[in-house]
Amino acid sequence: MGYKMGLNGVDNAKLTFDHVRVPIDNLLDKFSQLSEDGVLTSDMKSTRARFLAVADQLLAGRICIASMCIGGAKASLAIAVKYSATRLTVGGKGKSDTAILSYQLQQHALLPLLARTFALNIGLDRVKRKWAEQIPEDHLEVVAMCCALKPICSWHLENLVSVCRERTGGQGYLSCNRFGTSSG
Repeated sequence: MGYKMGLNGVDNAKLTFDHVRVPIDNLLDKFSQLSEDGVLTSDMKSTRARFLAVADQLLAGRICIASMCIGGAKASLAIAVKYSATRLTVGGKGKSDTAILSYQLQQHALLPLLARTFALNIGLDRVKRKWAEQIPEDHLEVVAMCCALKPICSWHLENLVSVCRERTGGQGYLSCNRFGTSSG
């Protein structure tokens, strides 16, 4: 599909076939079977159950995307907080001796994002542990956590990168800060 704006570690592809016949012996049939005369049979009686069984195979990908988002959030915050702690502006004495991080406006923009990143990281670690060590009784909980955490981490990264870019002023537009590659 080509190079993306961010999260290029996720491999997406489009595959199309035109006038191709796949021999019945070559069909993927872990959950359903197709007979020679075209009759579909499955141990899973509902279409939804078959869909969910196939979708379960995507859980590892959801965890990876959430992990990449948290990694991007950490990198972006490290850049923005370091910039804010070292960028001096005019302080109470009329000299450029006060870091912009000492101002509440900067703190109120960055510190809640830092706290949320910590919280999401803790949640992500729990999901990874539950996924790696899952037992059948926990499967639905693991599925729910994976499906919830991926978009939450993605939305968090999208917002965080925008705020960090804004809070670093003109420096935020420089490609060396990687804000553009962190958003996806």
